[in-house]
Amino acid sequence: MILGLNSFEKDAVSRLDKNNKLENSESILFLGFEASKVDLNDLFGKIPAGRIKHIHFLYNGSSNLTTYLKNAYPGFEYTYDKTYCTDAVVQYQEYWIERLGNPKPKVLSWGNGRIGKLLKKDFGDSCTNISARKYKETTEIPEFNVLVLNTEKPLPVPLLKAVKPGSLVINTARGGVLKFTSVLDLIVFDNCTYVTDVDDFNVPSERFIKTNHIAYLTRASIDKLIRNALRLTK
Repeated sequence: MILGLNSFEKDAVSRLDKNNKLENSESILFLGFEASKVDLNDLFGKIPAGRIKHIHFLYNGSSNLTTYLKNAYPGFEYTYDKTYCTDAVVQYQEYWIERLGNPKPKVLSWGNGRIGKLLKKDFGDSCTNISARKYKETTEIPEFNVLVLNTEKPLPVPLLKAVKPGSLVINTARGGVLKFTSVLDLIVFDNCTYVTDVDDFNVPSERFIKTNHIAYLTRASIDKLIRNALRLTK
């Protein structure tokens, strides 16, 4: 069964789940972005105890609802799609690098997780990943003209100082990875362009580009989530 789909998820399900496998699954509950505690408690009050054994989130399972469910109903198996948002975020980064980056981009990814590794796969030797977990101030910093923030760990001062004037900085990780004052310095004093879909800053400059949060809302990324969910019903 399915609960809490938004319009994008509904569209993907209607196109990809022709046999209603997700809705008709009796042991697995698929939760979309708009599922709520009220909806869940109401559902659990109507179905026989023990019928649902597995809850699969149609996102990365990172929410207050996830924490609530695991505390209130610890007996379920909980899963989510580990590839959530990866493709969409990399597409977003590549778009801005192609549009605003140096004709010969030298990309540095602050973060070596799934997104950083996929970005490196696409840019090859012109991309270097730095792992936040293994970073030390003695880490050698390569020359770069595009900095992509791919981890929620705050950017170390040496990396910030290594950003050259005129560079492109893209933050698709989390708000607060760079302080507001640092963003201002990059834009005003270093003539850098800063692109973000997570920071809530308001900087009156054409070199500050704030977009809607794109990680989830691409057809390709949501379709992939639904296809992966359908595999669980087999």
